Amino acid sequence: MLLAVVGSAVGYLAAWHLNTSAAGMIAVVLGIEYLIAALLAPDDGLLSRGLSRAWLAWRIACEDALAMLYRMEEDATGLQAFGKRGPPCNFRYRMALAWLSFSGRVKSSPEGFTLLLRGRDEAKLVVRSHRLWEAWLGRHADIPLDHLHPPAEWVEHHLGAAIRQRIEAEVGWLESDPHGREIPPERRNRDL
Repeated sequence: MLLAVVGSAVGYLAAWHLNTSAAGMIAVVLGIEYLIAALLAPDDGLLSRGLSRAWLAWRIACEDALAMLYRMEEDATGLQAFGKRGPPCNFRYRMALAWLSFSGRVKSSPEGFTLLLRGRDEAKLVVRSHRLWEAWLGRHADIPLDHLHPPAEWVEHHLGAAIRQRIEAEVGWLESDPHGREIPPERRNRDL
């Protein structure tokens, strides 16, 4: 109601100053109010949605970088494969590694990148989510084993602790995924 009153008053005053139709100018002002609301609404505005998507893409890039480093450590291939040139990845991935290094989750050295305690804990959660989802898909969906990775790669970023526990209970507290890789244990009551 307040927006309608403001739109009417501003539209009428604008019409009076510009010597135009009051109804037309009120419609223009209300249209401008609508455009502002469509752009700046806190939850559904275009700006808010764009920022949410950008933040999600950034979070996923950081989590993917952590998970990749964790898997490299786990496979004992050594992080020296990265060396100074960094991982074989795009600019966003490199920026994520730089941020992870700055935020104390990854250590960068001339030999390569190394996970620090905080980064390793976050990486374990991502890898745990991924492998639990692969185990669930392997048991409940008619998907060949070599096709489990892509859907798990997408879902791993959206599973919370409650859902991970539920999936773990449904698959019977497995210690490994369908490919035989260890599912990292859930971190419990540990201070970073």
